[in-house]
Amino acid sequence: MGVSTIDAARAHVEQLKAETGVSADTAKSYQYVLNRLAKFSPELPVSRPAFEKFLGNAGKPGGDVQVRRYDVANRFLKSDVVQAMNIPNVCDEMPCPRKPVPPKPERGVRDGIRDLVQRLREMTPPPDDEEQLATVDVIGEHLEERRLNGLTLNSVITYGAALTRLVDAAPYLPATPAQICEAIGDPEDYKSSTRRKHYATINGLFHGKTYAALGLESPMDHIDRPRRKRSRRRVFKDKEIAALLEKANAQEGAFVRLVLDTGVRVGEASSLILDYISDTHLSIIGKGKAREVPVSPQVVAELRALANDDGVVWHERGHRLTAAELDTRFRGLVRRAGITGKQVGAHTLRRTFATRWVNGGGSEKHLQVMLGHSFISTTEDYLSIAPREVTRAQRRHSTAVALGLLGDSVPPVPSSTSALAVEPGMAGLLAKRDIEAGLLLDVALEHLKNTECSEPTNGRPRKSLPWQIARLVMDDVEADFSHTAIVVKYRRVAPFSRAWLSGVIADGRLQQMAQPPRTM
Repeated sequence: MGVSTIDAARAHVEQLKAETGVSADTAKSYQYVLNRLAKFSPELPVSRPAFEKFLGNAGKPGGDVQVRRYDVANRFLKSDVVQAMNIPNVCDEMPCPRKPVPPKPERGVRDGIRDLVQRLREMTPPPDDEEQLATVDVIGEHLEERRLNGLTLNSVITYGAALTRLVDAAPYLPATPAQICEAIGDPEDYKSSTRRKHYATINGLFHGKTYAALGLESPMDHIDRPRRKRSRRRVFKDKEIAALLEKANAQEGAFVRLVLDTGVRVGEASSLILDYISDTHLSIIGKGKAREVPVSPQVVAELRALANDDGVVWHERGHRLTAAELDTRFRGLVRRAGITGKQVGAHTLRRTFATRWVNGGGSEKHLQVMLGHSFISTTEDYLSIAPREVTRAQRRHSTAVALGLLGDSVPPVPSSTSALAVEPGMAGLLAKRDIEAGLLLDVALEHLKNTECSEPTNGRPRKSLPWQIARLVMDDVEADFSHTAIVVKYRRVAPFSRAWLSGVIADGRLQQMAQPPRTM
């Protein structure tokens, strides 16, 4: 009989911990990979067919996953524990599946850059002076330099398309600040986000190595970055999260809980495999630098239960789901849950995680690490703090209140949540949603039955709303639902028009309606 692979693997990991001092998480990661090897080869030595099955086909052939599995297994089979048994190493027969290094193409003909530069040359007018430096030549060199430094082809082509505006405004260098402002765009014609993208692309050109080698002054030093237009972002409310989980299947529910627990991007979630999941952390390899993200044990158990034999978490019929496919499936779940409004893709879950983190008292610096942002300003863009949350924070942290300078005159802030909101777990959320739905219907019907109205009743607006419904409407307004979506949502029990809703929001009447009656 052969030697038990799992027993030898455990002895090898213990030896690593004793001799090299690897961390507990690293040791667990090694053990998990070797457990996979034991699955396909319960006893040593390992055969070549079993080793090929162990490597699997997660991701692209020759990808990082197979490389890591090969390296861990090779280190194990070359260890003193295995070599002392005179067991052959199957890795000696198989080359490591390293990623092939693509040869560098000749300058000027890299991928789609040549065609792009040619189009830019066609739109460049003839020079007035033969010694003038064509902007398109500098752009071509700049894009080639960015491509050689690892920028993806799609990003290079996107940058080149944006720099087309610069060629149109300033065909020859040096460019003036007026020409740069024209390339960035007029505020009346472009959104602030679009102008900021134009600025960033052009700024990258004039502060890159190619332009610096010319010895010219950068015109960007005299131009201010366009200001970002701040707006509150859409986040999911408790009842919407409950509706999502009620309609979700096992895979969709695990995805929702994963993002709400860790705040990972949809692309980072789609790249997860079992090799990157420990009992307490996820090894995220996605946008930006690799990072370790803490995760709850319950989510880890769900992810491991969903994975197939190759360790891929998100899959269907042997096909690994991409980030776009995960987002499409989530949008379908949103429709099934009856959630309307703008900005309701998978990224909304990430914004919800960020907003709830800060509203719950979490540190923005810790949140920056969780989200994987290089700059705190990027983290701040994810936050959507409702005016009511600011008011509650003022009640909690006001110095005057803390010192008792105001006596007992500070009233509590009205809340749209029921008493069940403090109940932990999803049962509390579901109960809260059911109670609010029943309250909405019962109160609205009673109100409409006993309210006299001077306006027509055939779908026309009524003079007021019961405070319970007005509060729910206010929550939808603060969550950036469109007015049309709110009208459609409540038309069964409280018919009102979009124009009336816009009017009562503008003059503050909706907030007054949402105040509960004072009891004597």
